[in-house]
Amino acid sequence: MENLFNYLMKNYGFPGYSTISEVVDYVKTLYPKYPERPSKPQLPTIKSTPAEHREYADSLEKYNELMITYSLDKDEYQEKEREINIELEKFIKEMSGMNRQVPEKYHAKLWSKAWEDGHANGYTEVYQELCDLVDIFE
Repeated sequence: MENLFNYLMKNYGFPGYSTISEVVDYVKTLYPKYPERPSKPQLPTIKSTPAEHREYADSLEKYNELMITYSLDKDEYQEKEREINIELEKFIKEMSGMNRQVPEKYHAKLWSKAWEDGHANGYTEVYQELCDLVDIFE
C-alpha cells in the first residue's frame, strides 16, 4: 500500500486540480469486498426425524468450518482496509497543509480533533475540519 500515497500525490496532489471527495471516491473502489458471513443452520424441531437431526449435525460441522474461514477472511479484509485508510490519511494530512504549516508536536492533536469532529460524515469532512484547524497556524 505504500504506493497508494505516491499514486494519490501524483494524480490528485495538485491544489485546485481535484477535490478531496474525488480522491475518497477513488479510494473507496480499492476496498476489497467484505466477506459474506455463512448462515447458521436451524435446529430441527422435536418432531423432526433422526435423519433430519443427523443432517443438522453435519450442517453445523460445516458451518463451524466456514466460520473459521470467514473469520480469517474478515481479518484479512480489515487489515487491507486499515492499510488503505493509513495511506488516505497520509494524503489528507499532506493536502491539508498540516505537514508543512503546523509544528510536528501538534500533528496528533490536530488529527484527533479533525477526526473527532468530522469522521461521522466521512473522510471529506475530516479533511475540511483539518483544513480549518491548519488555518489557525497561518
